[in-house]
Amino acid sequence: MQGLDWDLLRTFSVIAGEASLTRAGALLKVSAQTVSRRLAELEAITGVRLIARSLEGYSLTPAGERLSLQLESMRLEATRIESVIAEIREKPVGTVRLSITEVLSGPWLMGAIAEFNRRYPDILLEIRVDGWPASVRRREADIVLRLYGPGNENLVGRKVGRLGVGAFASKTYARAHGLPKTREEWEGHSSIGLVGEGPLMEWFDSVSRHSRRVLQCSSHTDLMAAARAGLGFAPLMCISGDADKSLVRVLPEKLRSSTEIWLLSHPDLVDAPQIRAVLDFVAEQAKKDQARLLG
Repeated sequence: MQGLDWDLLRTFSVIAGEASLTRAGALLKVSAQTVSRRLAELEAITGVRLIARSLEGYSLTPAGERLSLQLESMRLEATRIESVIAEIREKPVGTVRLSITEVLSGPWLMGAIAEFNRRYPDILLEIRVDGWPASVRRREADIVLRLYGPGNENLVGRKVGRLGVGAFASKTYARAHGLPKTREEWEGHSSIGLVGEGPLMEWFDSVSRHSRRVLQCSSHTDLMAAARAGLGFAPLMCISGDADKSLVRVLPEKLRSSTEIWLLSHPDLVDAPQIRAVLDFVAEQAKKDQARLLG
């Protein structure tokens, strides 16, 4: 077997993480055709099939899984080398990938990015809301903001705040149907649910159990749109619902739930200057905006 090209291994590693030639090409800044050619070249060199192709997409073969596992330590070592280089230069530099839910990205963190860029002009912050929460262990992200708890990836970090949720409806709906003041008064009202499980959704299901469920959505963006359209009450994060002047909140002083916000990274990454800069900045913003986040 001829010598391995490190670029081929890196390409395979990205394909394994993204399960898509197009997304892998975007991350590597090359075309999908180039990614496919590199994969074919690596498979020719190794003499084994590494990626299985099907109508559903791409998945690792047993040989591909073994190779991907070995490359994990190489990815971590590469990050350590980047950290050493950054320390030598004595300033935070490089790309940092932050996995964050859409309910915190647009309504909250985007408003602070200009200040972040002013402080750290040599850090390129890559915000990823797709596939949230991404796996830091599998290097899908460098930092993750998780809700509900720290998860089970054995990451390190801290709780930086609480995110509040309330029941919101459009002002048009409220004028036509009124606002419930007790749980029994939810009967006759319409509600919109969020697909999935979690303590916040369990809270809203309990609160609105006497209402008629008219729609289920899989994203907070669609929940907001459905509430604005006057379809009924929806469980919205207070930071976005309170800011929307077309919406009204049910019993804002009493009817509210909240969950923890955790800021986490890999133990091998937290001492990297660029990672530490992002961690400290996000924690600082969460502390400053704790009242807005809680609602």
